[in-house]
Amino acid sequence: MIWQPIFGVVYLVGGIILAIFARLIAVWDYAYDLKWKILVMLGLRFRICFLRISGILFALMGFFVLATYLMAL
Repeated sequence: MIWQPIFGVVYLVGGIILAIFARLIAVWDYAYDLKWKILVMLGLRFRICFLRISGILFALMGFFVLATYLMAL
């Protein structure tokens, strides 16, 4: 069961990074989207909010995976 804490740490760190750098990732994604015109209608504010919320959810999921793993020890 060594994969469970690895999964939890990766999701926790990835979620925190996604929530912190949501604006930079959203600006990069929006600039790329302006080139291809796929989902321009979503806008920059929606992308920032979506990335922050998904980052928080990822971090919470990683935290709960680690918590259940540590409780089972």
